[in-house]
Amino acid sequence: MSGSDIKSHNNEPEGIVRQTRNWFVENEDQRVDNATKIWEFFNEFMADFYQKREEEGYKDKDLEMMPIPEFIHFIEDWLR
Repeated sequence: MSGSDIKSHNNEPEGIVRQTRNWFVENEDQRVDNATKIWEFFNEFMADFYQKREEEGYKDKDLEMMPIPEFIHFIEDWLR
């Protein structure tokens, strides 16, 4: 999106999720979960992600510099 915010979110992560979800609904005419459910699901994933990576010996720098394909792999595993 090149740093151009379509909707105001006050730089709040939950607001970003809400506005992004709403943008998809408005522009793609898709039926998606409500923003609260998406936000809660995201937080559940992230808590589990960090716990499991810590158990596997990952450090903060490992997670901060993790390649996107590797992160996507963890998401796919979690969704299964």
